[in-house]
Amino acid sequence: MKLPYEPAATLADRLLTERVVSRIWNRDLSVWSAKPGSEEARSISTRLGWLDIGSTMPEHLDRVVGLGKAAREEGVQAVYLLGMGGSSLCAEVLRAVYGSADGSPDLHVLDTTDERTIGNAAARMDPPRTWILVASKSGSTVEVASMERFFWNRMTEALGDAAGRQFVAITDPDTALHRLAGTRGYRETFINPADIGGRFSALSLFGLVPTALLGASAADLLAAGATMAEGCRQENHANAGLELGAFIGAATLAGRDKLTVLLPDSLALLGLWIEQLVAESTGKHGK
Repeated sequence: MKLPYEPAATLADRLLTERVVSRIWNRDLSVWSAKPGSEEARSISTRLGWLDIGSTMPEHLDRVVGLGKAAREEGVQAVYLLGMGGSSLCAEVLRAVYGSADGSPDLHVLDTTDERTIGNAAARMDPPRTWILVASKSGSTVEVASMERFFWNRMTEALGDAAGRQFVAITDPDTALHRLAGTRGYRETFINPADIGGRFSALSLFGLVPTALLGASAADLLAAGATMAEGCRQENHANAGLELGAFIGAATLAGRDKLTVLLPDSLALLGLWIEQLVAESTGKHGK
């Protein structure tokens, strides 16, 4: 069914005529605004891995699920996720939606360098029953590195050489965090595909690992994403991604520069995540 907002319906028709849907899935860089051959175009070409998450992530599920099982079997009570931006907002929403299953640890997302917040978290921590999940795509995020250093010192004071068993890392290949995790003997290091941008990483290891630790089904989350992705391949008005994009695009062209997200209190964190996704994706070139 066509959109009731006529400018959006017209724009959707145009996008279908220009075969934009198939061009996106085929990684046709001309869909984006970057000048061919430019540094921006090159950057875009190395950030389209989110298109293939449905086929690249299943191979990691056994390790991801195994980590969640180990947390339950070892009586882990809390997981502190250290991350910023896309590495933390997704996990915040997952925690709010799923909560922690019986026997699974509570997930606490620390995305701040506020001394009081960090200090309070450390004061509540029971080192033998707490895991630290260090999440950074670049592996060199200053805030995350600072928090890791702080909690590493606390853990080594309490557990000595066994501290590394309380740490898990998620990062890109061959980053500073990847190397640090090896040096310090982290329990697990999950290497995410480098071509998945941070804000599009919810169905990658940055989202699947927290999901499993909460005791929810990482496989079901990934399957739901794959179902929606299949729907977004359709070159017709049943494509929800196309229709949403056309609606936002038409409104923008008409001078509507504000997006209001109305959600119940139980999904308030989802609103913050949507804000980050939209703002970081569209707030380019002085816009």
